[in-house]
Amino acid sequence: MMARKIRLFIIHNKWKTAAIAVLMACLLAVSLDTIVVTRAQSQLLGTLQDEAKQRALQVMSHTLNGNIMGSIELLGMLDKEMKQVALTTLPAATPGVLTTLERVTRYYAAEGTFLVSHDGIVQSSWNMNGKPSTGLDIKFRPYYRIAKQGQSNVYAAIALATNQRALYFAAPVLEQYQRGSESVGAIAIRIGLEQVDATLKESKAIALLVTPQGIVFSSNRTEWILRLAKTPNEEELQTIREAKQFGKLFDGPLPDRLPFDPANTTVAVDGKPYLSVSSPVNWHDPLGHWQLILLGDVTELIPWYIRTIMASLLFFMIVSSAYLIRTSLCDKEAREKADQARQLADEQARQAHMQIVASIQYASRIQQSILPNIDAVTDMINHFVLWLPRDTVGGDIYWMRPWGEGRLIMLADCTGHGVPGAFMTMLAVGAVDRALDNTPVGEVGLLVGHIHEHVQGMLYQKKGEENATNDGLELGACYFDHEGRTLRFSGARFSLFHAHQDEVQEFKGNKFGIGYHNLDTHLVLNETQICLTKDESHTFYMTSDGFLDQIGGVGKRCGFGKKRFIELIKQVQDKPVREQKEYFKSALLDYRGEEEQRDDVTVIGFA
Repeated sequence: MMARKIRLFIIHNKWKTAAIAVLMACLLAVSLDTIVVTRAQSQLLGTLQDEAKQRALQVMSHTLNGNIMGSIELLGMLDKEMKQVALTTLPAATPGVLTTLERVTRYYAAEGTFLVSHDGIVQSSWNMNGKPSTGLDIKFRPYYRIAKQGQSNVYAAIALATNQRALYFAAPVLEQYQRGSESVGAIAIRIGLEQVDATLKESKAIALLVTPQGIVFSSNRTEWILRLAKTPNEEELQTIREAKQFGKLFDGPLPDRLPFDPANTTVAVDGKPYLSVSSPVNWHDPLGHWQLILLGDVTELIPWYIRTIMASLLFFMIVSSAYLIRTSLCDKEAREKADQARQLADEQARQAHMQIVASIQYASRIQQSILPNIDAVTDMINHFVLWLPRDTVGGDIYWMRPWGEGRLIMLADCTGHGVPGAFMTMLAVGAVDRALDNTPVGEVGLLVGHIHEHVQGMLYQKKGEENATNDGLELGACYFDHEGRTLRFSGARFSLFHAHQDEVQEFKGNKFGIGYHNLDTHLVLNETQICLTKDESHTFYMTSDGFLDQIGGVGKRCGFGKKRFIELIKQVQDKPVREQKEYFKSALLDYRGEEEQRDDVTVIGFA
């Protein structure tokens, strides 16, 4: 009935119908124009949000490099000369320290690396521009204060030495060779902003990187760098000036503010409307999260001629408006679901990456916790240990412990390195503990055989079993009797080097490793017994093959080799045993040169 009335009205009221049609077309044109513009803005907003997250991850990838932080943490914990320079008991220009600082700087393509003393003065430094930072007082810098408290951190500032923007990776220099000991200084590496600036310049949108205090630290609009995104209060201003984080920028009048408020979703720049989005950048700045802000130009969404064409199709849109609106809503819903799925996938990938990195770092702490306590072992035996895993965790492991009334010293090189090697070391520790329970004191050959049985059993790779893997380890075991008159040695593809009266003798173990699938379960290993003259010097050494196989040499690219190793033992015999570690380490690094470390390296010396 109603449809008939409408049809009759159209037939008998020509001009009224035309007027209504024109009015409806105008209303629909305005409505459709609004819908299309809104849709385009939504697309632009989604694109900006995706790009902001991507750019934030790129910025963090340039800064949160675990290798950089891990390297300076290890130097601060293990480098003896660094500790002494930090305590000012060694000269600032100690060659070994300067060489190490130069290598770290060049390896990570940094601007400079410097060592800060316990009183906040830069003692030693190496800068790519040749201008040393030595003598600078940086005790007011937050990154130094935090490192002095024993915590590593990343900090952004204007460098005092270059007056350029830079990122500082800082780690404590520890008094003892273990985490948690007192901090006696700091070691820091300075990275320039070139990669960060380049990342922002790649964006077609206006991009800014803003500090927690509201200062633009990087932007593809260079005239906005070091402007204020917000005005700091008096307390914040005083903190900024005391820390000198931005050099002399705040010594006089405050820097200019940005011509817009980035906290707003829509802003005006140069008379044009822009959409504003932000994404957090968390690189462990002690002052909080940074923000990466992108501005997209709204005026470039729909050109004017497109809107003119749309207005000329008014009558067609009257017929097809329902279909177009439905299609638009379906497209919008599908796009939002796709955005949510992409965001969820990005977050899951980021969380997985963070969990993997954290797990490996935690595995390193676990592995180091099972190694002998240096202070406890020092009272038991005169020795040194050079332990250099190729990755964060490694496949070399050593033991020093009492056994009965004597002393047991062992070194093992497990299959693989990195995470697989670390898992093998855990199995080896368990196998040694079980083997010691059922081996008579001093029977090192029998002990190694029992370790073999336990490793085979734990890996289900006894000879003849199907689907067995083929993993194992090479191991050397020594036992001193309680009177120190004899030493008993047994090795599985391992040698013992004995230095006595200017001669070095090699005692070779068996020619097979242990734990492997192709070996019988019950192995009989040889033992070597060495009688020791009480009033003469006897020094013993064991090494994993990572030292002997390390590639290096001037133009030759050959392994360090057993011959050089024996000559090195002879050269250090006049040095106290505990001081010989640095000679072995320096010899290896000098021979290696620019070559990468190929395997885990461990050397044990004892007397």
